[in-house]
Amino acid sequence: MKETKATFIIYAALLAAVLATAARAEEQPSYCTLGQPEIISTVLSKENNIVYLKQAIELLKAIDDTYVDIEKSLASGKKLVVFVDPAHGKLENGAWEGEMTGRLSATGLPEEYYSIMLSRELFKTLSANRFIEVRSTEDFMQVMKGKSDIYKNIPFVDTVRLAAEAGAFIIVSEHLNNISSIVKASGLMNIPGVHITTDRWGNRFLSYVKDIHRGFLTLYNKYDATDFSRRYALNLKEALVAQGMRANNWQMGAVPDDRFSYFVDFPISVIYESGFISNPDDEELLRDPEYQRRIVRGQYESLLETVREVFGVDISGRSPVRVGKAPDELIELLKLSRLVIFYINNCEAQKAIGVINLMERKFAGINPQFVAPYRQIKTTLVRAESYFNQGVAHLRKKNYKKATWCLHMARRTLRYRPLYSSLFARYSGQYQEMGVPGRAVDMFVYNPKKLPPATASRSVPPLVPARSAALTTPIIFAVDGDQTLENAIKKSLNPDKKTLERLVKSFANAFTYKSVKTGGKWRKVRIKANFGPGIYIISLDRNLRVVSASPVKKVALNPAKYQNQQYLKNSYFALEHKERAL
Repeated sequence: MKETKATFIIYAALLAAVLATAARAEEQPSYCTLGQPEIISTVLSKENNIVYLKQAIELLKAIDDTYVDIEKSLASGKKLVVFVDPAHGKLENGAWEGEMTGRLSATGLPEEYYSIMLSRELFKTLSANRFIEVRSTEDFMQVMKGKSDIYKNIPFVDTVRLAAEAGAFIIVSEHLNNISSIVKASGLMNIPGVHITTDRWGNRFLSYVKDIHRGFLTLYNKYDATDFSRRYALNLKEALVAQGMRANNWQMGAVPDDRFSYFVDFPISVIYESGFISNPDDEELLRDPEYQRRIVRGQYESLLETVREVFGVDISGRSPVRVGKAPDELIELLKLSRLVIFYINNCEAQKAIGVINLMERKFAGINPQFVAPYRQIKTTLVRAESYFNQGVAHLRKKNYKKATWCLHMARRTLRYRPLYSSLFARYSGQYQEMGVPGRAVDMFVYNPKKLPPATASRSVPPLVPARSAALTTPIIFAVDGDQTLENAIKKSLNPDKKTLERLVKSFANAFTYKSVKTGGKWRKVRIKANFGPGIYIISLDRNLRVVSASPVKKVALNPAKYQNQQYLKNSYFALEHKERAL
């Protein structure tokens, strides 16, 4: 009886153990190991944080649903979703972001004006394909359909969230460029020469534009491990150049840069920059509806071409057709890359480094160019974490000076890169715990609430009629285009004929100084001044000899500080009967 009872107890214990194991197996998502490549299962099996594990599983499932076996998915009735990100938009103060941030065309129109036209054409073209569905925010969908002209600005993080919820294949964004040679996104007239410019408060400057910017470019997701984003940018460049359009000379029209990887949290993404609206020639082209159609047609056909190249599916006909091998290895690499981004966003640098190590071991010899960006990420993470850990160690020893320096270097290693914003915030939080000045906010997320009101609060007094300047007042000397020295002096100072001859001789014999390093030491060397096209600040002595001549890109038009007859009407040399008002 005792043996029977003992045996029963043993069997009961074994049964309880089996049931407990089964219960744990039910609690543990079976997706961890089933249906995933071995290398992915290895990563998941090491994750002991149940929250991270569930989130990683959801992330991997979304990749499978969107990018695996596209032909079968489309044949079953699903669509390839293109999420169109609204370019900028209306801010809370009622102004367009393009107006508030100086993203203006040569004729003063905000960037959104042209973005709306291109986005409407893109919506119409994409929607004509039975296998493509266009998604965006509700208000921008109305704009693309031509039912509204107003939409709100949303942060990039909201775009990524909405695109993920829509099961999007790719994020695209229709932007226009307006980088000037002097001030980025200033709306400055993008043509060479000497120009009067203003800042956002109306302060006047004389500026010299040496180079001009024009042509299209495409910013692509540097961390897209499928290489789709890069190939798409290159295919688009080839298509538009074949139509006679001009690619910008920055990376010849296809630009990878982590400063622009605002959609880094999404696998495939590009930002179109279809021309420089600050360039009068580009703006004139962008006004032409036929030119807009050609740009969008290139964007659409390049998308289809890249789907064929990377995923081996043709969606240009009445049914999806398999034209190439399914990219199983690329999908595997894509999943690993997304896990890296996932861990970085959750401040798990060591786990991200571990996944990159797996990527390198398996794919570095097969797809080295796809793995290269992640090697750079690994180098950055290792360096930043090393500084951070050293700082924490010094902090425990109450060595605050060294701790501060280490934490500063950890932050500096990650600065200005959207990919590392969460880690940057973590390091900044450590600064605050120490009592060291620093921000624990995400410095990379744009906050429209920090913008000034639509009407500038700072009033700028108008320039008033100026008195004649003193002889020794520094001269703003502007040489534009192919002006001769005599003509430039005459325009800048308007002297009489006899004084003009003296000034031309003085300027022609002028010398300036340049710092050069010889024998390990810096010394100033006197060199002959060459007054080519540009702006110079000239000082004269009382004998009209040039004392100093310094080239500048921009100078404030301040009659109390400088003299110039052409722009300030206050030249010492101008005849008394000349009008001295602007």
